[in-house]
Amino acid sequence: MKKILTAAGCFMAVATLLTISCKPAGEKPENVATDFLTAYLAADFNKAAGFCTNQLSGELKEAVKEIENLDEPLKKQIQASTATFAPQIDKIEKLGKGDTLIINYSVVSKDIDSTSNIVADVIKSSLMIVRVDAAGWKVLKLNK
Repeated sequence: MKKILTAAGCFMAVATLLTISCKPAGEKPENVATDFLTAYLAADFNKAAGFCTNQLSGELKEAVKEIENLDEPLKKQIQASTATFAPQIDKIEKLGKGDTLIINYSVVSKDIDSTSNIVADVIKSSLMIVRVDAAGWKVLKLNK
């Protein structure tokens, strides 16, 4: 009986280790950065704030208040202007142990000339992203 319990205990331990080791590593930092930038460029600051640390989230929520106070035609003009842009991740640089990354990106025009496949860079910049837990990343700073 003791051998059966020992074997069952070993089996459970191995099964637990396999389950833990097979879990996905979480959201990729470049996906978080792209989702953040897509929302940010669309002037959807409430959605963008969800990808940020508490401090940056608070700053974006203040920006929402300013946008909400604009005249409706101006809001629509801003949304129409920013709708033509898309983020493109260029390079990821690790800082320290890799829990903080600098994401270099370009903001490119979605409007492609029909005679060529060239997408013109509009802006080149970077942001800082930090690992907040084993499964997640948050944007810490813009224009780092």
